[in-house]
Amino acid sequence: MTPVKDQAEQAKRLLSPRKEVENLPTPSLPTPIHEKSVPEKEPEKPVTLPTEPEREPEPAEVTEWMKKVVEDFLRAHLALKALVVLSMEAKKEEQDRYKGIIEGSGMLSDTEVPSCVVRHFKLTEANLNAPIEVHPKTKLEGLLAILRQLSDTKTSLKYIFALIAQSNPEALCEYVERVKTSSLVTREPSTFVLPVR
Repeated sequence: MTPVKDQAEQAKRLLSPRKEVENLPTPSLPTPIHEKSVPEKEPEKPVTLPTEPEREPEPAEVTEWMKKVVEDFLRAHLALKALVVLSMEAKKEEQDRYKGIIEGSGMLSDTEVPSCVVRHFKLTEANLNAPIEVHPKTKLEGLLAILRQLSDTKTSLKYIFALIAQSNPEALCEYVERVKTSSLVTREPSTFVLPVR
């Protein structure tokens, strides 16, 4: 039985008439209180209420989409790390070839959040734009952090590709130096794990 069902059964037992009360002899004359004998009761187990309401299971389509977002983030993260190195060391032709591979993969397309995910997490514009938790405690906080990082990573990739296309090595070098020391590159992707709750 689930904890909620156990508690429901326990509540039924507590609310049902007690046998020891039903089986007491009824005195013919009123008995003074100090002479009344009351049978000893078994200690009752305390009723504990659940601290969190029981949640419905996560739909498979939500779980699959979340896995895909994490995979997309990991791919984009690795692509950005490689591009940072490539931008500093490779010739324009090599940079253009890498740009073609990344753009051809669809990695830079916008991430769409399906309606099943919006409904499941009750997403609103407010929580999508809220500050991101450094150490997410819930799946929603973790998902929002990964979505934000994915968006920032894609934006950085697009900007580097735009600088490569402009053939502006000074601006490219300056931006790549900033990205190289940012959390987009320095943070280990393994730290982006969705909490279980």
